[in-house]
Amino acid sequence: HLPLLEAQGNIGTPDEPPADPEFTECRLTPLGIAALNAERGELGPLPIALINGTMTSGGVHPPHDPTRVVAAIRAATGDATDAELVELVGPPTFPTSPIVEVDTARLAAGERVGLRQRAHLVHVGDEIMVTGLPLRSGPDRATDDLLGRLHRQPTVGVDHVRPNGLHDLIVTLTSDADPEQVIELMGELRELDRSDHVQLREPMAVAIRRIADGGRDLDHRLALIEAAART
Repeated sequence: HLPLLEAQGNIGTPDEPPADPEFTECRLTPLGIAALNAERGELGPLPIALINGTMTSGGVHPPHDPTRVVAAIRAATGDATDAELVELVGPPTFPTSPIVEVDTARLAAGERVGLRQRAHLVHVGDEIMVTGLPLRSGPDRATDDLLGRLHRQPTVGVDHVRPNGLHDLIVTLTSDADPEQVIELMGELRELDRSDHVQLREPMAVAIRRIADGGRDLDHRLALIEAAART
């Protein structure tokens, strides 16, 4: 959600490896500079960990919506209860916008819980539109996953599969296909339905209040987060 680095060159995708180091470069974004200042104690704490999480790099901390996190931090400066802060933040959200299933209350309490991400599968005419791929899934990998399954089950009624941009997929059906059967099969694919165990670094309300109480520069810190979220 919040970029700390600005890259130039091919830095890779879930489907493709990055270019060799000599062909890429990066620099800190304004928020990246602020994050280092916060680490040095020159700025109050920032909610980057709660917003970005660590799941993109294989960690267990899920990401959350930056606008909702900022709203909760502002509410924490008033008389909001812990339960109200948790409700303001809401469940984890991912940049690719998959369907998320998780026990938000247990997660917010700091417990280790299961989290499921499912792609959106919508039947339109002779196609099934696939959007909202789970984190770390790419359209090429999802295509390979589906084609491998179709190789073992060729009569399912799929005529063609193609990626559509960076995060979407289009499945074209044969004239005699049963769309519900195809959707059921696709729902079993790892690249379209991913489950993980997740856990916050600390209870959510504790993290929110720690950031809200972290110094007089709160408005400046939250403005940095809001600006980064708009990029």
